[in-house]
Amino acid sequence: MRLRLVRAMAWLQWRLLVNGLKGGRRSDSLERFSRWSDAAGPALAAVLLIPGALVMAAAGGLAGWMLGSRPGSHAGIAFALAL
Repeated sequence: MRLRLVRAMAWLQWRLLVNGLKGGRRSDSLERFSRWSDAAGPALAAVLLIPGALVMAAAGGLAGWMLGSRPGSHAGIAFALAL
């Protein structure tokens, strides 16, 4: 049941994206650009934010590991957190 629901929602999102990009009437170039940027905005945000979040998680993990393994080494921890 869940797989059918996920498949139906994915199909619905795909059709909404295609219909939103295509449009039903003639539109000028500004409206076409607006439609494309509306669709590309979330994808661009994901492309930029996901790697940043992974790098920050790795830096936090490295700082935590350094703090746990070498309590006297604060310079390395400051370097890892400054990234």
